[in-house]
Parts: sequence; C-alpha cells; structure tokens
Amino acid sequence: KKKIKKRKNKKINIIISGTFGAKSSPMNISTRWFLKKIYPLIKDKVKNLRIYIIGMYSNKEFKSSKKNNIIVKGWVKNITNFFGLADLAVVPLKYESGTRFKILEAGLYKIPVISTKLGAEGLKYKKNESIIIEDNAKKFANKIIYLCHNKRIRDKLAKNNYKIITCNYSKNILIKDGLKILKKI
Repeated sequence: KKKIKKRKNKKINIIISGTFGAKSSPMNISTRWFLKKIYPLIKDKVKNLRIYIIGMYSNKEFKSSKKNNIIVKGWVKNITNFFGLADLAVVPLKYESGTRFKILEAGLYKIPVISTKLGAEGLKYKKNESIIIEDNAKKFANKIIYLCHNKRIRDKLAKNNYKIITCNYSKNILIKDGLKILKKI
C-alpha cells in the first residue's frame, strides 16, 4: 500500500506514464495519438489543464511537445510525487505493450483511469465503474472533459479501481495464485 500526500491545487493534472523508446514503440505511438487527436479537443475545455508525460525516454521523443501545460519529465527516480499531483491517469495504448502496470499503479495511488480497451486488456476491471474504457478519440476526449469537471465521479472510479487492485493484485493474492500453480506442477 502506497501513501501519498495529495496536493490541493486549482489545476487539473493528467498523467501519462510508461516506458517510451523508438518512434515505433507502443507508448510513443499512443502518446502521439493522444497529443494529436485528443489533446486539441480538451485543451480549451478544461480550465488549468496540465499534462505530465513521464517515463524513460519520453523526454527524447516528446521534448518538442513541451508547452506551458504539457510537462515532459523523462525518467524519474520516484513517481510518487507525480501521482500526488494527478487527478486522472490516461492510458491511450493503441497496440500491444506489455504488462498493464500503469493502471495498477494508478489504482494503487487512487487515481481514476481512462484507457483504451487494449490498454486495460487482461486486467480485472468493471467498465465505467472502476475504469473508463474508450477507443474513439473524440469520445475519449469527451470522457476526459466529463471526468475533469466531475470530481465525485473521479473519486468513485478511483475508489472502485483501488478496491479491485487490492482484491486481485495484492501481494497476498499473488502468493496464493503462485502456490496454486506450484501445487499443480
């Protein structure tokens, strides 16, 4: 269980985190999709919006995206402070990309999540109760705008996602799953 100090501010902070790499990497392509197709639809509709792009090599790929409200941090030693700032985590994956740690981390830090279907693939979640799933750029943007203006809904999603994370992915649950596998061997 992680404890973070939530900062009170008047900004709406969205976090995109992951491992970036070559121009063809899933995180790079997905983040470019977000910046080109979704960001223009939300930037004027959400007052005091800030987008944080955080993760290894993100500063190389997205350094030209830096603007007043787009902050590209690259690799950080401790992401906890950024989750303390975040009001919403966005997982815009468009094609295969490893384990879904981004959603698990956001859930652990009680941050609501909007993801593409692929971004949440393989996780146990309840659509529109613990996470918002959307693949269409315009609908994705509209749901971000809706969530940014509805703290009560963000809090409900965060609480439900946290509950799913702790009930399905905690250390004790993983140990039980591991022991079941070992018994079958």
